[in-house]
Amino acid sequence: MIRERGGPAPAGLPGPEALERVGSDWLRVGGALCVTFKVASWPREVSPGWLTPLLKLGVAVDLALHVEPEAPEAAVAHLRRQFTRMRTTQISAEDGGDLPDPRVEASADDAQRMHAAIGRDVTRSAQVGLYLTVWADTPEALEAAAARVRARASSMLLELRPTSFRPKSGWLSTQPLCLDLLGGRRRFDTAPLAATLPLSTGEVESDPGGSFAGLNLSTGTPVFVDRFALDAHRPNFNKLSVAGSGRGKSFESKHEAISLLLEGVDVLIVDPENEYLRLADALGGTVLRLGVDGARVNPLELAEAGQSSAVTEQALFVGSLVATLTGALGATGRAQLDTAILATYRAAGISTDPATHDRTPPVLADLLGCLTDTGAGDLATRLGPWVSGAYRGLFSGQTTVAAEGRLVVYALGDLPEEEEALMAAGILLAAQGIWRAVARGPRRRRVVILDEAWKITGASQAAGVVLQRLVRRLAKGARKYLAGINAVTQDLEEFLETPLGRTVLNNSAIRWLPGQEAQALPLVARTFGLTEADARFLRTAARGQGLLVFGRQRVRLGVVATPGEHRLCTSDPEELAVLERQDLGEEVDAALEAFFRVLSAASRHLDAGVLPEVATGPALVLLVAEIEGLVARRSPIGLGISYRVVELTGDRLAGRAAASLELRRRRQVLDPTGAGPARGH
Repeated sequence: MIRERGGPAPAGLPGPEALERVGSDWLRVGGALCVTFKVASWPREVSPGWLTPLLKLGVAVDLALHVEPEAPEAAVAHLRRQFTRMRTTQISAEDGGDLPDPRVEASADDAQRMHAAIGRDVTRSAQVGLYLTVWADTPEALEAAAARVRARASSMLLELRPTSFRPKSGWLSTQPLCLDLLGGRRRFDTAPLAATLPLSTGEVESDPGGSFAGLNLSTGTPVFVDRFALDAHRPNFNKLSVAGSGRGKSFESKHEAISLLLEGVDVLIVDPENEYLRLADALGGTVLRLGVDGARVNPLELAEAGQSSAVTEQALFVGSLVATLTGALGATGRAQLDTAILATYRAAGISTDPATHDRTPPVLADLLGCLTDTGAGDLATRLGPWVSGAYRGLFSGQTTVAAEGRLVVYALGDLPEEEEALMAAGILLAAQGIWRAVARGPRRRRVVILDEAWKITGASQAAGVVLQRLVRRLAKGARKYLAGINAVTQDLEEFLETPLGRTVLNNSAIRWLPGQEAQALPLVARTFGLTEADARFLRTAARGQGLLVFGRQRVRLGVVATPGEHRLCTSDPEELAVLERQDLGEEVDAALEAFFRVLSAASRHLDAGVLPEVATGPALVLLVAEIEGLVARRSPIGLGISYRVVELTGDRLAGRAAASLELRRRRQVLDPTGAGPARGH
């Protein structure tokens, strides 16, 4: 028994703490046992995905396929010598009166066929080595697992031999190091090699060119889904995600958004909880954060400027918005409102003539004036608080942020939940903006994410109508609009009670079902036609695991993310609190470093004008005052700096923290004799 120990692996090169050879064939790597096999004999013919059975045994197996392309000249010369040896063996057997050996005949025929194909430039050849490392925790389990693998390989006409007395070389040859330390090679031409790579999972076939969805839990192989693939079983690009709180719905949605952006797909998000702000900030997205100071949307701005129907279409939308803010209007009130809206546009010099559409659009205050002038006093009174009252900020002027870019987030988490009409108006504004981008914008691939869709549909009936129309049009005209909906909901029962919910369910070609709560599982199973096995899996699935159904494919999937992606996708309050503290610490450290750089420069040229590059807000005021004091006094002075972190209260910590830098001047005690400053504190 040979044992090798060493210190920790070098940085960036993870490795086990120890390697221990057990017997002639086994190796203990850390706390696990393994045995490596090399292929000594191959089947004469293979079909696509022929290695799949080895991956579906329920045994932990590392499979490594080493492929080294071979120069045609060298391959032809070697095949010629091989054919000569085989023919010589055949002739010797015939001269001795023996029956021909079928294996020798087959080898000679293969060498002759490959020699001719390579010589005519019909194919290429490569030296291929196949190795398998089987893992288990105990000797008994390893023996059983190795026996299962060898039995399955034997049924596939693969002869496996253990790497006796070379277990470490075998283990290293199955690691992602591009090292073949065993040299068990065989010559393959392109046809059987193409049938070997890529490996087929047997349970789900990934879409070519799709975005990364996760790992197949049965085989560990990656699964790719093309959201824009259409066939008889996928007639649209829509997707529905259903699970209770804390099951990873939003995480998967954010993870898919990142993958879609990498594929060149535009992503538009309606975010009722402000969960996508970190993602948008990191990826350079545009955030329309409705409800914060300075964020304004002018509902009378023409969405389809340049079209003859622009004024009419916008007037209908403004009518729906005002009805959402003020409540039911009735036939008379709606007629008064429509008249006032058109009069407001005329007063601004805007008509159905596209030449007038570049003029400054009116605002909601202008509409309020027209309502008063036309005698619609009751309606004007009801609209007044939204124009000049406590919630006037959202509609008090021209639009401040344009919904442009490849990633656009309509963040509604700052709108007061107790004011249902304002929340409903925000959702309606987001729905109209999305409809404008998808139906009227440039034709390119887009995905619209409706996070917490049950809350969106329950908050605004008018927004629900707009979104329902959008879903129906996208379902019926997928090729025309090149866009799909991602509806994410945790309350399936409430969602399906709305017209939008039923429309999304009936027109979603892709379904993502993470782990389910026991009380919700019966409804989910009936709604999506789950088998008993699928239902049991969803009952016990861990966070981030679930059932992905697309077309005729159904796979048990685990969503995996890199550390950087996890940082952007997580919604866990504890993780967000840690991330906020880390971000805040980094910001404060950067401000301190920049401050000391400026302070050093100030001793030479004392230019306070560079400070806006260092800090903003209160920190900038304090720094400028300090530098100006230095300039005025021109005396030796020592500066100390301290900072404190003030976290604002609230349930959500994402983005809700502020750093206040406090400067504390520490005057050095001057030596009365003038010899110089004494040592300060």
